[in-house]
Amino acid sequence: MLEPVEGFIDEMLRENAQAPRKQRDTIDRIVQRLAAEQGFEQASYSTVRAGRARGSICRAGRGAHHSYPV
Repeated sequence: MLEPVEGFIDEMLRENAQAPRKQRDTIDRIVQRLAAEQGFEQASYSTVRAGRARGSICRAGRGAHHSYPV
């Protein structure tokens, strides 16, 4: 379901990896940005979370131990 915007999400996560911990996007914020910046309103918290859990969305070089909420 997230295939059309996986590249955008990957880029957000790469940017987040460089940001201070308190400034990183949560899953809720990723869903909001998808709607606002990409016009993609089919995503929900659960679909973005599931995409991260399956590994179909980049983990921004953090490996299995990342500091993003999942």
